Amino acid sequence: MEDTGRSGLNRLELETQEYSVYITDEKGTSSGSGLLYYPGVGDRLFVFTCAHVIEELREPFQIYYFVPVDREKEDYRVVRLDAMHGQVVYSPLDVVTRENGTRRHSVDAAVICLVKDEGTMLDATDYFIGEAHKSDAIFIQGFPGERVQGMEMLEHLDCAHGMVLHNVPDKDTVLCRVEDTFLDHGNRVGELIGFSGSPVWNGTNGEKSILGLFACGIGETIYRGKVKILLSVFL
Repeated sequence: MEDTGRSGLNRLELETQEYSVYITDEKGTSSGSGLLYYPGVGDRLFVFTCAHVIEELREPFQIYYFVPVDREKEDYRVVRLDAMHGQVVYSPLDVVTRENGTRRHSVDAAVICLVKDEGTMLDATDYFIGEAHKSDAIFIQGFPGERVQGMEMLEHLDCAHGMVLHNVPDKDTVLCRVEDTFLDHGNRVGELIGFSGSPVWNGTNGEKSILGLFACGIGETIYRGKVKILLSVFL
């Protein structure tokens, strides 16, 4: 029988939740999600997210991530780092335009470059970038909706499931279907706010295979979503 933990998460979902990052600012102007990457040496770590998540934040903005204490017991220490817009790197393919006073990115992806605290011990990231295939099961793990004051970070982290609808060759996006799972049918749009930048994992093969970042929902009911493929947008 497959091991399950919080909210019925399966083993793979439990093993990948520590890579989900919460991004916001002091005034709660906006919030989003991201993907943590640490090479295993040195003090530099990186957070992949969507460019539009960063644009709306007032600086300094905050990055919250999990440091495992006891994975089996889902015991994590939450670390906060402050960042400035000057620490954000965008794709070399990106073209920025202005629309109604708002900056728009042609490539909706960004990397936040951070320095970890000296006393924080992190294991090297052990996921890999995989390929998306039609009908593959996926799960999106991030921080949707508005965080309630006093809510623990792990309580805010949630998981939506779905499947790959199609993957067009030579494109930097994958189209997926987002299942209802925990979502309120009447407020899918509101409940998915904050999911932008969330890591999208392949739930078919049982490995830590990441497909990309959840970029946006499509349509009034958001039963479909675009996933940005990580590798293609930063080459």
